Amino acid sequence: MITAANINAPNMVHLAIQEGGFQIRPKNLTMDRIYFFVKKFYKLEGDVMKTRTRKWNIVKPRQICMYLMCDYHKLREIGAYFGGIDHTTVIHSRRTVTALMNQDAAYRSEVRQIKSNINSGVNEFFMQTIKNNNIV
Repeated sequence: MITAANINAPNMVHLAIQEGGFQIRPKNLTMDRIYFFVKKFYKLEGDVMKTRTRKWNIVKPRQICMYLMCDYHKLREIGAYFGGIDHTTVIHSRRTVTALMNQDAAYRSEVRQIKSNINSGVNEFFMQTIKNNNIV
Protein backbone atom coordinates (compact mmCIF):
# COMPACT_ATOMS: atom_id res chain seq x y z
CA MET A 1 0.00 0.00 0.00
CA ILE A 2 1.22 3.50 -0.83
CA THR A 3 0.72 6.04 1.91
CA ALA A 4 1.40 9.75 2.16
CA ALA A 5 4.59 8.89 4.04
CA ASN A 6 5.82 6.79 1.10
CA ILE A 7 5.65 9.75 -1.26
CA ASN A 8 7.19 12.36 1.04
CA ALA A 9 3.93 14.28 1.20
CA PRO A 10 2.26 15.86 4.22
CA ASN A 11 0.46 13.29 6.35
CA MET A 12 -3.00 14.57 5.46
CA VAL A 13 -4.36 11.73 3.38
CA HIS A 14 -4.45 8.02 3.37
CA LEU A 15 -3.69 6.77 -0.13
CA ALA A 16 -4.66 3.23 -1.06
CA ILE A 17 -4.59 1.32 -4.31
CA GLN A 18 -7.83 -0.39 -5.21
CA GLU A 19 -8.82 -2.32 -8.32
CA GLY A 20 -10.21 0.82 -9.98
CA GLY A 21 -7.14 2.94 -9.24
CA PHE A 22 -6.40 5.32 -6.39
CA GLN A 23 -8.73 6.20 -3.61
CA ILE A 24 -7.70 9.36 -1.82
CA ARG A 25 -9.43 10.22 1.41
CA PRO A 26 -8.65 13.37 3.36
CA LYS A 27 -7.32 12.45 6.76
CA ASN A 28 -6.62 15.85 8.26
CA LEU A 29 -7.43 18.87 6.16
CA THR A 30 -6.03 22.12 7.48
CA MET A 31 -8.42 24.88 8.42
CA ASP A 32 -6.62 27.16 5.96
CA ARG A 33 -7.35 24.77 3.08
CA ILE A 34 -11.05 24.49 3.95
CA TYR A 35 -11.26 28.28 4.43
CA PHE A 36 -9.59 28.82 1.05
CA PHE A 37 -12.07 26.63 -0.84
CA VAL A 38 -15.14 28.15 0.85
CA LYS A 39 -13.82 31.68 0.23
CA LYS A 40 -13.08 30.82 -3.40
CA PHE A 41 -16.55 29.28 -3.94
CA TYR A 42 -18.30 32.43 -2.68
CA LYS A 43 -15.78 34.79 -4.35
CA LEU A 44 -14.91 36.54 -1.09
CA GLU A 45 -11.90 38.79 -0.56
CA GLY A 46 -9.40 38.77 2.30
CA ASP A 47 -10.37 37.36 5.68
CA VAL A 48 -13.92 38.69 5.59
CA MET A 49 -15.32 35.42 7.04
CA LYS A 50 -13.26 36.01 10.19
CA THR A 51 -15.02 39.31 10.88
CA ARG A 52 -17.99 39.52 13.22
CA THR A 53 -20.41 40.84 10.61
CA ARG A 54 -23.93 39.45 10.54
CA LYS A 55 -24.53 40.03 6.84
CA TRP A 56 -25.97 36.85 5.33
CA ASN A 57 -23.55 36.90 2.39
CA ILE A 58 -20.73 36.51 4.96
CA VAL A 59 -22.54 34.51 7.68
CA LYS A 60 -23.60 31.78 5.25
CA PRO A 61 -20.08 30.94 4.00
CA ARG A 62 -18.65 31.31 7.52
CA GLN A 63 -21.16 28.81 8.91
CA ILE A 64 -20.52 26.38 6.06
CA CYS A 65 -16.79 26.73 6.62
CA MET A 66 -17.17 25.92 10.33
CA TYR A 67 -19.46 23.01 9.47
CA LEU A 68 -16.85 21.52 7.13
CA MET A 69 -14.04 22.08 9.63
CA CYS A 70 -15.95 20.11 12.29
CA ASP A 71 -15.07 16.86 10.51
CA TYR A 72 -11.36 17.44 11.05
CA HIS A 73 -10.83 19.82 13.97
CA LYS A 74 -11.95 20.44 17.55
CA LEU A 75 -14.63 23.03 18.23
CA ARG A 76 -12.29 25.21 20.29
CA GLU A 77 -9.65 25.17 17.53
CA ILE A 78 -12.25 26.30 15.00
CA GLY A 79 -13.44 29.06 17.33
CA ALA A 80 -9.87 30.26 17.81
CA TYR A 81 -9.31 30.23 14.04
CA PHE A 82 -12.27 32.56 13.57
CA GLY A 83 -10.94 35.14 15.99
CA GLY A 84 -11.64 33.58 19.36
CA ILE A 85 -15.35 32.89 19.05
CA ASP A 86 -16.86 30.53 21.59
CA HIS A 87 -17.12 26.84 20.73
CA THR A 88 -20.89 27.07 21.19
CA THR A 89 -21.02 29.41 18.18
CA VAL A 90 -19.34 26.66 16.16
CA ILE A 91 -21.96 24.19 17.42
CA HIS A 92 -24.70 26.63 16.39
CA SER A 93 -23.16 26.93 12.91
CA ARG A 94 -22.99 23.17 12.53
CA ARG A 95 -26.63 22.78 13.56
CA THR A 96 -27.76 25.62 11.31
CA VAL A 97 -26.00 24.20 8.26
CA THR A 98 -27.37 20.72 8.97
CA ALA A 99 -30.92 22.07 9.29
CA LEU A 100 -30.65 24.18 6.14
CA MET A 101 -29.24 21.24 4.18
CA ASN A 102 -32.26 19.17 5.24
CA GLN A 103 -34.70 21.92 4.20
CA ASP A 104 -33.15 23.44 1.07
CA ALA A 105 -31.89 21.39 -1.89
CA ALA A 106 -29.99 24.35 -3.39
CA TYR A 107 -28.19 24.99 -0.10
CA ARG A 108 -27.37 21.29 0.21
CA SER A 109 -26.03 21.34 -3.34
CA GLU A 110 -23.72 24.27 -2.51
CA VAL A 111 -22.27 22.48 0.51
CA ARG A 112 -21.75 19.30 -1.51
CA GLN A 113 -20.07 21.26 -4.31
CA ILE A 114 -17.65 22.87 -1.84
CA LYS A 115 -16.86 19.44 -0.36
CA SER A 116 -16.26 18.15 -3.86
CA ASN A 117 -13.96 21.09 -4.63
CA ILE A 118 -11.96 20.43 -1.47
CA ASN A 119 -11.62 16.73 -2.28
CA SER A 120 -10.68 17.50 -5.90
CA GLY A 121 -8.00 19.89 -4.68
CA VAL A 122 -6.58 17.19 -2.41
CA ASN A 123 -6.70 14.64 -5.24
CA GLU A 124 -4.95 16.98 -7.69
CA PHE A 125 -2.19 17.73 -5.17
CA PHE A 126 -1.45 14.07 -4.49
CA MET A 127 -1.79 12.92 -8.08
CA GLN A 128 0.77 15.58 -9.04
CA THR A 129 3.02 14.43 -6.19
CA ILE A 130 2.75 10.83 -7.39
CA LYS A 131 3.57 11.90 -10.95
CA ASN A 132 6.54 14.03 -9.83
CA ASN A 133 7.98 11.16 -7.78
CA ASN A 134 7.43 8.50 -10.47
CA ILE A 135 5.31 6.36 -8.16
CA VAL A 136 3.28 3.57 -9.75
